[in-house]
Amino acid sequence: MKWLTIGARVSEREELMELPDPSHMIAEAKFHESVVDMITVGQQAVVTVDSATSAPLPAKLTYLGVVPDSQSRWMNPDLKVYRAEVEIDASTSEFRPQMSCAIEVVVQDIPDATYIPVQAVFRRGGKARCYVVNGASAVPRDLELGLSNDSKCTN
Repeated sequence: MKWLTIGARVSEREELMELPDPSHMIAEAKFHESVVDMITVGQQAVVTVDSATSAPLPAKLTYLGVVPDSQSRWMNPDLKVYRAEVEIDASTSEFRPQMSCAIEVVVQDIPDATYIPVQAVFRRGGKARCYVVNGASAVPRDLELGLSNDSKCTN
C-alpha cells in the first residue's frame, strides 16, 4: 500500500486503505516483568471495554513477547514490560479500533475462596487478620491468605 498525497493518480483496483474487521478484534496489553512468569499463550482472559455497555467478553492470550517492549524502555529505562495480544472470542458492534479496555488474565481459578478487599486485611503479630461484623460489634478473625491481585475493591 502506498502513501496517498493530494493530486496523486490512482488506478482501478489499487489498494488505497485497509479497514479493520470488527468481527476479529485483538486487544494489546503490556505486562510487568514481575507477572510474566505467571502467564502463557493460550490462557483465558476477560476483556472489558471502557465505553461499551455490554458485559465483559471472553478472550484468550494469543501472543506474549519474549523481550521487553523497547518503546516502554524509552520512557523509563528501569521499567520492563512485555507486549501481549489478547484475541476477543465474541464479536460485537460496540468495539472500535483504539478503544481503551481492561484485560484480566485468569492465572488460577480457586472455586472455594472468599474474596476480601485488600484494604480490609491487616497484619498483627505476624498474622493476617480482618474484622468481621458480628451483631453490633466487629470481631478480629485470623486469615489464611492465598493469591492476591493487590487491587482496590471497586464495589
